[in-house]
Amino acid sequence: MTSKALEHPATAQEWPLRHNPDYALLAAVVALVIFGIVMVYSASYVIAYDAWDDPHYFFVRQMIWVGLGGGLLFVAARVPYHCWARWAVPGLLVAVALLLAVQFTPLDVEFGGARRWLRLGPLPPFQPSDFAKLALVLFLSAYLTRYRARIRELRYGLLPFVLVVGSVVALIVAQRDLGTTVIILVVATTVFFAAGADLLQLGAIALAGVGFALITTMAEPYRWQRIITFLNPLQDVQGAGYQMTHILRALGSGGLTGQGLGASREKFFYLPGAHTDSIFAVIGEELGLVGCLVVMVLFGFLAYRGYRVALRAPDSLGFLLAIGITTWITFQAFLNVAGTTNSLPLTGVPLPFISSGGSSMIAVLFGIGLLLNISRYQTDVADGSPAPTRARRVRVH
Repeated sequence: MTSKALEHPATAQEWPLRHNPDYALLAAVVALVIFGIVMVYSASYVIAYDAWDDPHYFFVRQMIWVGLGGGLLFVAARVPYHCWARWAVPGLLVAVALLLAVQFTPLDVEFGGARRWLRLGPLPPFQPSDFAKLALVLFLSAYLTRYRARIRELRYGLLPFVLVVGSVVALIVAQRDLGTTVIILVVATTVFFAAGADLLQLGAIALAGVGFALITTMAEPYRWQRIITFLNPLQDVQGAGYQMTHILRALGSGGLTGQGLGASREKFFYLPGAHTDSIFAVIGEELGLVGCLVVMVLFGFLAYRGYRVALRAPDSLGFLLAIGITTWITFQAFLNVAGTTNSLPLTGVPLPFISSGGSSMIAVLFGIGLLLNISRYQTDVADGSPAPTRARRVRVH
């Protein structure tokens, strides 16, 4: 992949600063977040009342996560993205430390038979792998920008890439989180490719990825069972195929326009993860094909604006950051929707901006803040000149 952005130096210099960020991108994110708040309440009030005697329990928590994430979005959108690159190494080290804490400390929390969460003092449980995605994108963007002229050398390209990404992936695989593992591998490889990796390097990564997928699938019986269920979800409707059976029942009963907002029947203790991993099925049941298409169009528009920001970024750091963040969010959305519609095996990853969850919401909103900040320094793709907008000049470090 080539881009005018890669021709710009990555050192501190003056870039033309747009007066406004990409408001179209921001509008798509706001629409998804509001849509998510409504659907979280609709999908969760039954189980919230049963478990907590408060139908607003998950709704209130989701509002808190949105508020915290929105604050971080504002900060990330205001602070020049070059400043965040200074924290790439410490950020990745903190993310790795948190992943290690899940495995080797008593601070881990178990949900649904999986140990992927931490509880630090009075803070609610959070999932370190959500922050690891962002930290890894920031680190790879900063590292590959610094060594972009030598990326095709084994010492500066493939070897450090494999060591860093492999270390993070190994810790997440230990948590039995194959969905997040796939996301990290796809996003990291995309950033590596965008930075200028050659076909030999990409071929080696692809070959290793296929071998890794086969080994991890065969090593855990439940992963192989998911593939069996994917091929025939109705084979064991009371066992391995229970969740997919009710997901398909919810989607099928929604029809074109749905049963109506709040009218889902599957959320009454039939559909596992109705407000988290399976929330797209509730959308299909209550709002029908129309509601599902609205969500998919919004994510498609977000992808378009995100990659547009990447192509107009003034330097390689902004280019790679925008590529990584956009790929991370949109590919995770694709993986969730594909799993819910039985187009791919279920992975258990949340739907960004929509599924209930604190760490996921905070991480993706912070990532969007970085995208918005990069959009304030856009150049014209055609000739690399400043975009014809109102601008003032600042020094970016």
